[in-house]
Amino acid sequence: MLLFVENKRIFAGLSVSRWGWLLHNAGKEDEGVRPSFLK
Repeated sequence: MLLFVENKRIFAGLSVSRWGWLLHNAGKEDEGVRPSFLK
């Protein structure tokens, strides 16, 4: 059970960092190129 909780925490951290990276890259694009969910 403890191992499962640790795996979930690691997975959550990975998805959060991935979203941060996507948002960071999207912020560098022009407004027209930015995905609609960021507007």
